[in-house]
Amino acid sequence: MGGSGDAAASVLVLVVVLGGGAFLGAGGIAWASELAVVTSCMDLHADQTPATFTATLGNVPDLVTVDAAPYRFSAEEVTIPSRTAGISLGAWWAAPKKPETRVVIVVHGKLSCRHGPAVLLPAGMLHKAGFGVLMIDLRNHGTSDRDNGNWARGTDEWQDVLGGFDWLRARGVPAASIGLAGYSVGAGASVCALGHEPTAAAAWLDSPYSGIVSMKVAGPLKAVLAPVAMVMGQVLGGDPLLGETPEEVFRTRLAGRPVAVVHGDADQTIPVEQGERLAVAAGVGGTKVTPWIVAGAGHIESAFLQPAEYERRMAAFFKASLKVG
Repeated sequence: MGGSGDAAASVLVLVVVLGGGAFLGAGGIAWASELAVVTSCMDLHADQTPATFTATLGNVPDLVTVDAAPYRFSAEEVTIPSRTAGISLGAWWAAPKKPETRVVIVVHGKLSCRHGPAVLLPAGMLHKAGFGVLMIDLRNHGTSDRDNGNWARGTDEWQDVLGGFDWLRARGVPAASIGLAGYSVGAGASVCALGHEPTAAAAWLDSPYSGIVSMKVAGPLKAVLAPVAMVMGQVLGGDPLLGETPEEVFRTRLAGRPVAVVHGDADQTIPVEQGERLAVAAGVGGTKVTPWIVAGAGHIESAFLQPAEYERRMAAFFKASLKVG
């Protein structure tokens, strides 16, 4: 009796160990596949620059196009250091149009880069309004250095955003004159940057998330695999994926700084509820935010579907939120 019981217990332990190992392995595979940064942006948009870009977003047959001619601008190619030692970032710099002195750092999302139309169009809108524009390639994207080749959901990339902030400060731009414009998970990086740099003045957030976005793992285990994938990403890649969420940053460290939230109600990548939650958290942090919910807009499509209104709102927000240097 005892012998058969011991054997059954051993089999059970073996099953648990093997099953647990397989589960962790599946989480590791999910992390590696979902957060891997490929070169799709440069493959698709390497020829797009501030002076030449065309404003087309989406996939055939759902292309959305805006006349980019009024928004094209000249910019200087520069290389700037991240706050993470040893990482250099590719960037474009366009100085403010005198007498304007205020500057906005434009931050792209996962698998995008400064060559992407989703950030070139709003950057052009800002420069048309007179603002200086610094467009950066986050680590592992565009022409910037790579570390582990994976996107860290903004929990590491905020140091790249603040590398841009430090570069502008070194050029004499006052902190109160520097704003952030973040797109998709680039908005998450911008929120984290606000949390780590109390002198950063304001942020415009398009299609943001309030917490770590669930991984797109098919099947019934999605809800379980996502957090395991985050754990494995932290163990294998060293990225602090389980660190402070944008929602927590806003609740505890926003300190009343101006924030705008824009989200499309047809967003299938980051649901509009995420942006709404972030706006509520901003209220807890001392900033009343009424999110602009754009009817029929998908992920980061608002500037393409309502360009005139988008331009007006964004320029008005930064003119009200940033101080003239």
